[in-house]
Amino acid sequence: MRSKTGKLLGTVCAASSRQIPAQPDVEALLPVLSELLTYALERERLIDELTERNANSTLLARVFD
Repeated sequence: MRSKTGKLLGTVCAASSRQIPAQPDVEALLPVLSELLTYALERERLIDELTERNANSTLLARVFD
C-alpha cells in the first residue's frame, strides 16, 4: 500500500496456515481492501497532523495574548 505521495505504508497479506485455492472474486477484492486501508491510514495521519497544528496554534495564541 502506498500513500498518494508514494510513501510505502505497508502490504496487504491474505495468509493461512493451510493451503486454500485462490478465488478470483477474493483476489479482485484485495486492491479494494488495499485502497480502503490506505484511505483510513492517510485519514488518521491527517487527523494527527491537524491535531498537532491546532495544539501549536493554541500555544502561540497564548504566548501572544
